[in-house]
Formats: sequence, structure tokens, C-alpha cells
Amino acid sequence: MVKGLFGLHASFTLSEASLDAACAAKEGIAGGFHIHVAEGPSDEADSQAKYGKRIVQRLDDHGILGPGTIAAHCINADPDELELLKATDTNVVHNPHSNMGNAVGVAPVVDMLARGLRVGLGTDAYTADILASAQVAKILQSDHLADPTVGFGQALQLAFVNNPKICAKFFRKDLGVLKAGAYADLITLDYRHPTPLSAQSAGGHVLFGMSGSQVNDTMVNGVWVMRERHILTVDEAAIFARSNERAPRIWAQM
Repeated sequence: MVKGLFGLHASFTLSEASLDAACAAKEGIAGGFHIHVAEGPSDEADSQAKYGKRIVQRLDDHGILGPGTIAAHCINADPDELELLKATDTNVVHNPHSNMGNAVGVAPVVDMLARGLRVGLGTDAYTADILASAQVAKILQSDHLADPTVGFGQALQLAFVNNPKICAKFFRKDLGVLKAGAYADLITLDYRHPTPLSAQSAGGHVLFGMSGSQVNDTMVNGVWVMRERHILTVDEAAIFARSNERAPRIWAQM
């Protein structure tokens, strides 16, 4: 169903030899790269000190940017780097919970969108709830720019317009639409709306009322994987038990 990506971490953990090896390994293979870009200020400083260039330029010099690549974060990318991401048609993914938790700054999402970048919404594993991520994305931009009128439309665009566009780069059929031939990926929510729910008000209900905890059923590619909040494809209790058993051993090695 999906084309894979080469997962890299971040510039400060990747030597020139590592980038060369990753690019050589990808030769002839469809797909792109997934890499954290300019997440913290120290990442940019490290790139300039070691290689004499900023991160986005370094990645472009290796041929890593492009429409098949996801550049996560891009918080500390400067205007020239943003223009290079736009020129190479590279996908950017914003992860507000993670950025706030790591105290690395705020991605210039409003500016990115105004420049025409394709910016989507992620979680960076900080939460499994993309609806919560959309809500925080709205609040974070409003607070950072000291303007309550920004963030709302942008958060909805990231999650419901640009995420399907980014996914379309990697999946073989349409996503995010209800039409013949598209992947039948659906969720139902146990959501009781306190005010009228319509096409005009749906965005407000999503950002101010809905949450992942309300998801009742999940369908993936036409197959129900959860019904009435009961996961059908794996033994959830067994997985949790194994995780609890293994966690102390893992922590002991850290």
C-alpha cells in the first residue's frame, strides 16, 4: 500500500559519510527520506561549525530534498532555507506537542504556508491523537504571534488538506476523500455536539470539541480494525503485558 522512506535522524547525528551511504543505498529505490530538520538552534550551529553551511543547504547538496522527502520540524530554518524547501517541493511536517515539550521553539507555520510550502501535521510520537495535535497547533500559533485570529485555519489546513496531499506522495490511491477507488480509511466518533454541526461549523467542532478518545470505530483500507473501541487485529492486553515486562530491563540499560 505504501512506499517506504529512508529514516534519518538529524543533521547533528549524521556525518558526511553517513549521508553519502544513505543516498547510495537509496539509489534506484522509489521514495525519499524522513529526517528531522533544524529542530533545535544547536542543530543549525553544529552544521555551520562542521560543514560551513546551514542544514537545508547541506541536505540539498546531498540530493536529499524533494517531493518524496519529509522534513520534520524546520523550526529554526531561516528564510533562505524555507525558500529552498519550497523550490525543491519538499514536504514539511509540524509537530507542536513535541516542539513545546522539547522547548526548541515554534515553527513559523503561518509564514511557511504563506510562502507556499506544503506543511502537514504530525505528532513526533508525543501523542497518538492527531486531533489533539491540531488543537495545539492552533493555540501555539495564536500565542506565538500574539494574534488570536491566526492558527485556526492553518491547523485545519495542515491536518485535513495538506496531510492527504503529503500521503498521496507515498500511497498508491487517494486518501482523505470519500469516493470510489480511494482507500476506505474511516473513523467514527462518539461526539455529541452542543451546538449545530454543519459544513460551516465543522472546523470549530474538530478543534474545540473532538478528541481521539472519542473514536469508536476504525476502518483501514476497507477492513474494520476497531469496533466499539475494541481492537480486532491484535491482542492489546498481551502487548501491554509484554511491554510492562520488558520496560524495566530496557530502563536498566539506559
